[in-house]
Amino acid sequence: MRARLAEVEERLRPGRAHSWAVERLGELFAQGRAPDPPPRGELAGRWLVVSFSGVVDALERRIAALHMPWLGKRFDPATATGVNVLTRGARIPLSLLWPAAGLGRERGDGRIEGVPFRTWSGHSAGDPGLRVLFVDYDLDANPPWARRVRDEVVDAGEGVYLGRTLLRVRDGVRPLGYFTLE
Repeated sequence: MRARLAEVEERLRPGRAHSWAVERLGELFAQGRAPDPPPRGELAGRWLVVSFSGVVDALERRIAALHMPWLGKRFDPATATGVNVLTRGARIPLSLLWPAAGLGRERGDGRIEGVPFRTWSGHSAGDPGLRVLFVDYDLDANPPWARRVRDEVVDAGEGVYLGRTLLRVRDGVRPLGYFTLE
């Protein structure tokens, strides 16, 4: 799995085939299965690609190379909840998007926790034959922009979870990108 993900990332470098990489990540995602047991504790995250435009993805990758505030997720399967783990530097940009919330809980290690979620297993929005772990941000504690986001996560093998981020739109969901958790 790691070798296949590395191949995809190599093709995401400027001048490589963005659409090939997105298609290949979709294939890898479809080969996964719902995590059983569900993830527990803190998992390191890595954003891979924006799935709707090579130009937007190239811009996002350049920005992320300068500063990627998302570090991963912390899961609590006993309560079917979790929270995103972010750099302390995420507080300012997110407070501009979410001024009333007072984002995040300081952890004392240079990180904050914010943008909570709930989890459950079910059939993928994009592939009804595929069972996934849903990571759903539609909670009162989250800002309106985050409440429209839902991740689907599969166990891709070798200790790697592959996630697909979806945006709820009027007629269903729109894929936004892919990430890994380890």
